[in-house]
Amino acid sequence: MNLTRDLAADLAADNALLFVGDSLRDAAAPLPLTQIAELLAQQISYDRPDRSLTAVARDFEALRGRQPLVQALRDALRQLALQPSALHELLAQAVLPSSKIITTAYDALLEDALRMAGKSYVLIVRDADVPYFDESKVVVIKMQGDLSQPDSLVITEDDFDEFLARLPTLSDLIRAFFATKTLIFLGYDLTSPAFKRLFAQVTRSVREHRRRAYAVIEQPLNAADQQYWAQKGVELVPDNTAHFLQELMAGIQALTPTPAAAPPVDDAPPPPAPLPASPYKGLDAFDATDAAIFFGRQEDSARLANKILANPLVVVYGESGSGKTSLLRAGVTPRLLRAGFEVHLTRVREFDPAATGNLPDLAARAVLVLDQAEELLLLWGEAQRQAFAQALMAALADRSHDWRVVLAVRDDFLPQLASLEKLIPGLLDQRYRLERLSWEGAGEAITGPAARFNVSFEPLLVERLLHDLWQGGVAPPQLQLVCERLYHQFGRPGATIRLADYQQVGGAAGILAAYLTDALAAYTPEEQPQVQAVLSALVTSHQTKAVLSADEVTAASGLPATTVTALLERLLGQRLLRRVDDSHFELSHDYLAARIAGWLDAQQVALKQAQELLARLLADWQARRAFASQGDFDLLDAQRARLHLTPDATSFLLRCAVRYNRQVDAWLALTPDDATRTAVLLDLLAHREAEARAQAAARLGAITAAAMTPAVLPALAQAALTDAAPEVRSAAAEAFGRLGGTWREPAVAVALADTTQAAAALTVLGAVRDVNPLALHGLAAATRRGAFLQTARRRYQRATGFIRQQTAAGGIGGAVGFGLGFGLLAFFQYNRSQTLPAILTLSALLLLTLLMGLLGAVGGAVFGAARALGQIVWQERPRAGAALGGVLGGSIGFALTLGGLALLSGLTPLAWLIASLGLALLLGLGLAPSAWPLQAVTALTTGAAGMMLASRFGVGNHILTVEAALAGALIGLSLALALRSRRAGADVGGKPSV
Repeated sequence: MNLTRDLAADLAADNALLFVGDSLRDAAAPLPLTQIAELLAQQISYDRPDRSLTAVARDFEALRGRQPLVQALRDALRQLALQPSALHELLAQAVLPSSKIITTAYDALLEDALRMAGKSYVLIVRDADVPYFDESKVVVIKMQGDLSQPDSLVITEDDFDEFLARLPTLSDLIRAFFATKTLIFLGYDLTSPAFKRLFAQVTRSVREHRRRAYAVIEQPLNAADQQYWAQKGVELVPDNTAHFLQELMAGIQALTPTPAAAPPVDDAPPPPAPLPASPYKGLDAFDATDAAIFFGRQEDSARLANKILANPLVVVYGESGSGKTSLLRAGVTPRLLRAGFEVHLTRVREFDPAATGNLPDLAARAVLVLDQAEELLLLWGEAQRQAFAQALMAALADRSHDWRVVLAVRDDFLPQLASLEKLIPGLLDQRYRLERLSWEGAGEAITGPAARFNVSFEPLLVERLLHDLWQGGVAPPQLQLVCERLYHQFGRPGATIRLADYQQVGGAAGILAAYLTDALAAYTPEEQPQVQAVLSALVTSHQTKAVLSADEVTAASGLPATTVTALLERLLGQRLLRRVDDSHFELSHDYLAARIAGWLDAQQVALKQAQELLARLLADWQARRAFASQGDFDLLDAQRARLHLTPDATSFLLRCAVRYNRQVDAWLALTPDDATRTAVLLDLLAHREAEARAQAAARLGAITAAAMTPAVLPALAQAALTDAAPEVRSAAAEAFGRLGGTWREPAVAVALADTTQAAAALTVLGAVRDVNPLALHGLAAATRRGAFLQTARRRYQRATGFIRQQTAAGGIGGAVGFGLGFGLLAFFQYNRSQTLPAILTLSALLLLTLLMGLLGAVGGAVFGAARALGQIVWQERPRAGAALGGVLGGSIGFALTLGGLALLSGLTPLAWLIASLGLALLLGLGLAPSAWPLQAVTALTTGAAGMMLASRFGVGNHILTVEAALAGALIGLSLALALRSRRAGADVGGKPSV
């Protein structure tokens, strides 16, 4: 059978595993699980239709408890007295010493058969057994536990649902096998719901690209079950189990050389594995080529590789210096390569998902390892993180590839990484924490590499080293630094490094303390501050490594470029730095970053924080044109004089300054030339935020002639005509007028000729006339009138506050002036007549004063409002406008005031109309001068004249001329005083803003 030969080849190459159930038995033998279920059911009088072991065990545990259930299971197996069947023996004979077998049987029949066949095996039941995984022996994984370990048993339905979660390490190992090896199922009832549930649980997170699975069945399944397993990727192999095993054994034997056929043994030793130059790496990370000296992490390597193979997305985290990079490169990568995966190790800075929309190019079967993934948060803005999340989710959902993604991150960034879960659901579901080296692992990391170079450590020294370096574990960088120093000073082929040697160099504390000090001591006293400046530039505010080019180091350190270049080369030679690529450098380890960060003062840290924030915000701007928040901009603006600003960064911050109208002049001054400033403003004029467009338009209106370009007026005209936001249209139209734009601008002329755009064009021309009345010369009179009305409307809208102020002031002045003035007149008349009961009583006098005050308030308010409106609308000649408005408004207002008096006095309408017009005319002219002394004089004079005129036409013909003049002077002075206090408002509200 070709299939059997292929499966035999997979087993021989360790590319397949056997999945063995309890139904592996002779044809006539009853099923063990069925027998056990019946024995348990009898003990509790079980009468439900479902008589599977899981269902019976569920009720047994509920009625009797867990311990009695385990004991009953043991008793049942003992009572059945099961023995290995011929199929067990065939299986034991067929497997190779490196074979892997997973079984769900509770009994030990498979183990007994292996012992009988003389096959050594390793039994794995729980997480603690996984480190004893031995490739040189048959590995037997008992998924449902072993009777010798009662708490490991998976018996009830609840146990089935929880066992993978309870055993994460074993679960990862099993899923890794499912993902990378061909599965051969033997001895299973494929119609069993329990087996279907088990299969679904194990394969839940395994990608569709796992190898094909095969199930040997002796009885055909119905069509539904056949379709079910076909959808699960399981191919059914109808065959007698014994025959299949015999064929399988024959195929394996044919592929395995027999002792007689083995080639003669070459007495010469095999060529040694290539070794690096030194057994220790110092602060350099281990690489795949350093696997020969990578010790102390074997268990972590296996566990993490299994977790990666079993899950599409894994986060590896640990403290700075725990060895995440080394583990992934030297420990995990070789295992992934052996499993058939290409491994692509990269950093955030090496690709830009916002630009490409994709992850780096990968093979069809690959693992992408994103090392130092905290750079997602430190270097990328929100747009890049969103693009990365979208690309990552798309890659993991793409069933045409078999990809895994690993993020390695410092543990202090894990809470911040959790913020990405809203973009990447399940991001932190599969995590692996890398601890410091254990006592045993650290011991291996000390002695193992040295032994490869024929050097040994005295046992007493190893114990002392572990004791001195132990801090809840051993930090790999410290161990590597100490061992590297000891090896280079005392190690030579055949030598033993002793405790006395260690004490001679000051022990671990002396070696570690002297590392940076010794490096700096190689420089002259003049050079040492320069070296510290270069090293400090290569540290982030988070005490991590920064990746910078030589130019960026030069800018950050403030040193000459030639000095920086020379120092970088020397620091590379000291292995304090490493090259990231041809033009970028970083510290050799985060261990150094934490110590160099201690050199920084609070101001330097704040500057680094600002510089890093600027980099992220600039990336966001470049990706999606997003401004910095106002708070972030203020923070950056506070560091304006100290920031290292590229042209792109300066332009970005100028945009933010314009957007928030904060410190614009300062950022304009930092922008190198007029053309760049204008280009930035024109770019903002097209931004999606209306406030940014409005501010940009206003700023364009204030540019100098030197900054003008041919694109400015057309852009402003277009914005004024078509922008969706009214405030942008208004600001653009005003700027257009300030810069000398006229109706002859092509976009405006076309709009005027188009009936659908004529109204918009008139609005633009109204704004243009607002700042440049001469811009309308040559237009038809009707169009000019329409534009003037738009100008008046703009000015009114802009000056509503000023008009309200003037209205209130006029009301106050009118109330005081008319109330006191006519009250004084009444008092004079009372004094002359001395006929109080016949003419006026004191109460009537007071009432008249109040009544005229009210009438005066109405007249004064109308006068003040009309005067302000005239001043605003006729902005080019404000005194004439104020006079004209005062005349027109006063005519109405004073008509109401004097008309009210006339009605009380029984006078004719013509008389009070003439009187009010005269008073309005004179007061309107009298309040026109702008200089206060002159205005006071003219107000007194015209007020007196106006009341004399009113008296002359009969409003009060019984009033003496001098009395009328005195009352009019009071009215004029009151209005002048009240309106004078509000004059400053005209200059603010009555002119277009810039």
